[in-house]
Amino acid sequence: MKRREFLGAALVAALPWRRLRAEPGWRTFEVTTRAEISKPQGASRAWLPMPLAAETDWQRGLGNSWTGNAKSIQEVRVTKYGVPLLHAEWAAGEAAPFVEVKSRFATRDRAVDLSRAGAPSLSREEVALSTASSSASAARWAFRRATSTASASPARRSGTRAWGRPRR
Repeated sequence: MKRREFLGAALVAALPWRRLRAEPGWRTFEVTTRAEISKPQGASRAWLPMPLAAETDWQRGLGNSWTGNAKSIQEVRVTKYGVPLLHAEWAAGEAAPFVEVKSRFATRDRAVDLSRAGAPSLSREEVALSTASSSASAARWAFRRATSTASASPARRSGTRAWGRPRR
């Protein structure tokens, strides 16, 4: 083997996507999400969805990167399901707030025949998590608390909740 061929083979072997290429059926994607706040007034915030972080039989995360002019950008997990979001916050006075997220992941088709003996089943914890009632009102409350400002919104001043039902 020639030296150039050896170095080229070593480089290919060291790359992380080699594992995905070796297994049939995996497809790699890069998704770019760009958020721009038009006509910002005061401090601005944005929450952008990110791909599933856990490695499963059908999806693997290959990393996320982000750029922007926000004063604070961080990855957060939301709710009991651990939904990954990117939270960006801009200071008041930022003329053209923006954030851009690039997410890379690999995915493949998955099929499970549930009628066959030995088909995978959920654990008790997974069943409890998946069948528990969703607390939409708690989620609204948490979202409103996270996004509230010092001044009351017009909906609150008028005696109507922000989601349209009158107060009791």
